[in-house]
Amino acid sequence: TFAHMDGWAFIMDTTGALWNSTLNTVTGWAALNFVTANAYPDKGIGCVRYKNQIIAFGSESMQFYYNAGNAVGSPLARIDTATVKIGAINADSIGQIADAIFWVGSSPQGGCSVFQYDGSPQRISTPEQDYQLLLAGPNNITLTTMRFYGRSFVMVIAGTTTLAYCVEDKSWHQWVNTTP
Repeated sequence: TFAHMDGWAFIMDTTGALWNSTLNTVTGWAALNFVTANAYPDKGIGCVRYKNQIIAFGSESMQFYYNAGNAVGSPLARIDTATVKIGAINADSIGQIADAIFWVGSSPQGGCSVFQYDGSPQRISTPEQDYQLLLAGPNNITLTTMRFYGRSFVMVIAGTTTLAYCVEDKSWHQWVNTTP
């Protein structure tokens, strides 16, 4: 999906290029308007906005960018000290509620876990949820966020199992719905 900041639209491709539109339009894209997320040799997954930064997710890393105001090419510059060695498994596994980002991630050690970023990354899934994710496989996992009845939920669909994380309670539940 697109991330928007300061009049630019950003999108990431699988080569790790973080493309930006022409200022104040989503239809203008120039050949030099990109920066490459290359702190680690992984493929590009997607990008999101976090406060005044763009986070570029790779398959094994997160890189952080800020608006440096460059006149040519991309307005973004990488924050070198902020690169994290946790990636996202696919573009459908990244969601956001307010200023918190949630994603199903992978690390160089392997496996899948659910992470939250609200200033620093933290693993929020338990070993039981990680096992369900492992059984489903990375191609069968999606994540979405929603709010209802005054609560925020992170829904992780892993194959035929749906896991729900209540952000306010910091608790996991298996979502069972009998309505077709």
